[in-house]
Amino acid sequence: MNLKSRNIELGESERLCSLCSRAEESTSHMFFECGVTDCVWKTCYNWIDLATVLPANPSNHFQQMPISISSKKISDRWKVLWSAVVYNVWMMRNNIRFNGRRLQIQKCIQDIKNDTWRWLSLNKQFTYSYTQWQADPGDCIMDGGSHG
Repeated sequence: MNLKSRNIELGESERLCSLCSRAEESTSHMFFECGVTDCVWKTCYNWIDLATVLPANPSNHFQQMPISISSKKISDRWKVLWSAVVYNVWMMRNNIRFNGRRLQIQKCIQDIKNDTWRWLSLNKQFTYSYTQWQADPGDCIMDGGSHG
């Protein structure tokens, strides 16, 4: 991704996005413009029943919170989910590029769910069970009430 600035030349196929093979791989493309990643983001936004246009700029993307987020607690939960998406997209990309694995969007989404719950559970105020989380992650994120 940053190899061009280090004067490392790649072949045509090596420059393409590991996820879609349709555009040159860059941070903005891989995490925020790629059709594969767009599907992942939209799935996560659907958990909270929100359709939105997602910015391609990483900083703007991180700072864009769903309109319905009204508290710091919920905003912090969303940031954990956002981080899990970026982490798991990166891991999926590396598994494809370096380990010869096939694209597995549903596995990536399940890994995002698992990692987000695990990371949120480190906060003792987040009291949702794994079963509750798997059933409705959006409710667990958006509920600012008794569960955290």
